[in-house]
Amino acid sequence: MVTPGFIDAHVHLYLSSLIHLGKMKAVGAPSIEEVIAQAKEIPVYNGWKIGIGWYASDFWTTSVTNKKKI
Repeated sequence: MVTPGFIDAHVHLYLSSLIHLGKMKAVGAPSIEEVIAQAKEIPVYNGWKIGIGWYASDFWTTSVTNKKKI
């Protein structure tokens, strides 16, 4: 039996659970400004904003955002 594309089957249970429970938000957009706007909407949980999906390499830059912008 050949199943192309099923090379590494695994689950990120903890991260998926946080997203499902609304404790963490996935962010992603084609511009830094849009990601910053999405990050501002992330709810605070125990004093922290927990997000996933920021990849500076998506924006062809080595700079990252900072706490003031978010």
